[in-house]
Amino acid sequence: MILFINTSLADLTAIKLIEQGRVAQTLEDHRLFKQAEILLPFIDKLLQKGKIKKEQLNALAIVSGPGGFSSLRLGITTANALASTLKIPLIEITADEALTAEDLLKAISSKAKKILQQKNKVFKPVVPQYGQEPNITVKKEWFCP
Repeated sequence: MILFINTSLADLTAIKLIEQGRVAQTLEDHRLFKQAEILLPFIDKLLQKGKIKKEQLNALAIVSGPGGFSSLRLGITTANALASTLKIPLIEITADEALTAEDLLKAISSKAKKILQQKNKVFKPVVPQYGQEPNITVKKEWFCP
């Protein structure tokens, strides 16, 4: 069983439970900038809904980008922490591979086979791929009379 997390957009929090090559459970929310408030409760709710214990997860899959800075960072940090704590592999998925359910299942299936067949399933953290250079603005001078 694989838990998939996608927070690549500022208005997207999507998690799926993938079992035997199909999407078994899904939760999705499109509220802007709400990932921090809802991601962990969503994961808990999805596992409870499917009557799944965290220990039953074989791997986690996370969209690594491209995407927004804060939204990607939040999802990837959560996935890295969960995978490390549960001692399960982490599968990196691009936003393009997660566009449709069919593409997502195909990408996860091919990547999971490679990872799960390795004898030494060492946790390897995922790093966000933002898709562009950072846009750091110059500090504005404020005039206060």
